[in-house]
Amino acid sequence: MTLTHVAKWLGALAALPLIGFAGNHWLIGPHLNTNPTQRVAFRGTFPFPQGWDFRLRQEFFTTSAICQVTARIFFMIPVAEVARERQISIPVKRIDGTRYEAEYFEDYYEPGLCGWKSGFVYADAIRGSENMYGGALLGFPRKYNKI
Repeated sequence: MTLTHVAKWLGALAALPLIGFAGNHWLIGPHLNTNPTQRVAFRGTFPFPQGWDFRLRQEFFTTSAICQVTARIFFMIPVAEVARERQISIPVKRIDGTRYEAEYFEDYYEPGLCGWKSGFVYADAIRGSENMYGGALLGFPRKYNKI
């Protein structure tokens, strides 16, 4: 075997972990739903003229046990199996002065191998370093579909 053959084999062996990582990431990661149908739209008022900024984000999590991640203490001691999570921003459209509207899709991601599912919708009201509200909008919007 010549030196060039050895170099080719070493290059191929070095590429295997990278290919494995990319394949695993693609298999586990959420994939956009090209035709979402579970639309949630809402409107409300917010004190924009007082300098507040209103941000919304939607959480997604895995429901399949094969896609869970092991939580560890000190990066070594396994403590629990937890779901993978992903958050996306929900655009907030300011209609005028204090009124806004927003929409999102419960089925933004396809369930896929990991069973990706929509979780809470979070809101943040921020003015500079001041935080008026930040947290989950509990029960929203499944029951009332408004804020």
